[in-house]
Amino acid sequence: MLTFKSLVIFLQLSALSYFLTLSTAHAQVVECRDAQGKKIFANSCPAGTTKTKEISPPANVVASPASAAAPATTSTAAPTSPANIVPNNAIPNNSAPTKSAKTAAESSREFAEWKRRQEEEEGLARDQKRAEENQCYQDQKRLRELLNGLPIQTGVDANGEPIFMEDEKRSEEIKTITERSKKCKPA
Repeated sequence: MLTFKSLVIFLQLSALSYFLTLSTAHAQVVECRDAQGKKIFANSCPAGTTKTKEISPPANVVASPASAAAPATTSTAAPTSPANIVPNNAIPNNSAPTKSAKTAAESSREFAEWKRRQEEEEGLARDQKRAEENQCYQDQKRLRELLNGLPIQTGVDANGEPIFMEDEKRSEEIKTITERSKKCKPA
């Protein structure tokens, strides 16, 4: 189990390793000469060579990620173009905004709009399903009334006497409701 003290130590070590990585990534390059007069470019002069001068990369170049972790190498290339130094514009910068890149706020707005539309569509689908279930319930209830054979009142005449459904109308309605309720779950 992680204790607070071990968490603090872990964070301190992480920060230290981060800063050490940064300092090695921006290390100076030195020009050294060996006994034969051959130029050597490295982070520090190897044994048996003498330091002639320090070389700073031009402002438009940075050390490549591989150079920070790689050991010093011997090279006879020109000081401004060692194998481990590349121009800034040659390194893909995925964090730099482009015309087609979206800001975090735009992405957030788009996501919120998409989420709202999804919830709205889900709500509409849920409402439609409830309406269909309610219609099925009403149809099944009406079908039971029609099938029980008891007279069904459809209105009253001018004298206030009940008007009952005729058998032809009853059979037509039973047929219509039976057809419509085929998609319903059984009650």
